[in-house]
Amino acid sequence: MTFFSETEMRRRLDALHRSAQDRSIDAVFLHTSDNVYYITGVPLLSPWGRPLWMVVRTGQLPAIVGSRLEEENMRTLWAGDVIAYGDDADVWETALNLIREQIGEGRPLRLGCELTHLSLAMATYLTDEVGAELVDIGEILADLRLIKSTEELALLRLAGHVAQIGANEFAGAINPGATELSIASRAVLAMNEATAALDPRLPTSSYAYCHAGVHTLSPHQHPTGTRVRTGEVLALNVFAVLAGYCVELERTYAIGDPGDKARHALAAVGEAYGVAKSALVPGTRASDVHRAAFDVLEKYKLAQFIRHGTGHAHGIMIGASSREDGGELRSYNTRTVAPGMAFSVEPGVYFPNEFGVRHSNVFLIGQDGAELITEFPLTLAF
Repeated sequence: MTFFSETEMRRRLDALHRSAQDRSIDAVFLHTSDNVYYITGVPLLSPWGRPLWMVVRTGQLPAIVGSRLEEENMRTLWAGDVIAYGDDADVWETALNLIREQIGEGRPLRLGCELTHLSLAMATYLTDEVGAELVDIGEILADLRLIKSTEELALLRLAGHVAQIGANEFAGAINPGATELSIASRAVLAMNEATAALDPRLPTSSYAYCHAGVHTLSPHQHPTGTRVRTGEVLALNVFAVLAGYCVELERTYAIGDPGDKARHALAAVGEAYGVAKSALVPGTRASDVHRAAFDVLEKYKLAQFIRHGTGHAHGIMIGASSREDGGELRSYNTRTVAPGMAFSVEPGVYFPNEFGVRHSNVFLIGQDGAELITEFPLTLAF
């Protein structure tokens, strides 16, 4: 079942066709889970060790090649031919041969591919065996995904609401002696129950991280049995993932009195967040939003402790958190903020061997400004 409407899926496919025609591309081959999902709506968030690939010729519906185990998943409104293979032969070799058959005897002169993510072995096969000239379409797809449709924005708003529910449950579970795992699991359960109540059709893979003390230095570390202690900082991280679209809500809180250094960092990050949020408006360059936050942290003499950019795009984030490069709030990105984009704002500082401090909210860009979809307190008393 495809969550999005026929109109929405047609919009995506037509946009891909137009972009391919503009570049004289004869056919497009997609092999990453997020882009296959974006164009076809096949609700498979991981290939589970078996290729799930797509080929589409100009003006046609996509042909999908995937495991027989996923045959029901692959049958969507936007699949032309669905070619399912079994496990009785090497699945990678089988899938490559099936892709070659779908490209056909005419063999396109120019084949659009996600070259940044294409393995050398696959690229060699497509050029030597299929006889195609490979053309990078990664940027095309990233640009298409960067500007969200009305339906995508509505889904992100719903995910923001679910994230707030998870954060509220997370905060209610914070007590000295509680483990990271117990706190995070409470948040995940709350988000899953909320999703089922709001829209039973929605597949969810929501998750949460709780980081206590020195673990706050690693934003992507999974929670452990480490216990929360008074006098430390603790990171609240909830990620509502609905139909493959992710919205994050992150906070760092003081448990009791964490000391002057932590209070200084919390004040700096809070101010940097507020300044960056105000700068996130249509017409501003992404690099300028980052610079606004950087300048605040530099004023607090914390610039040397910055480890990442000020934020990033939000939308489909499958597997290794794939996201659009054009949505990175970093010093090198001069792309202009525009209506339809979705960003996190998450300045942070990290003190080696001690702790890290970061707040994150997600904003949707409209014609006149930014809409906050993850409203939640920056400070709480514990």
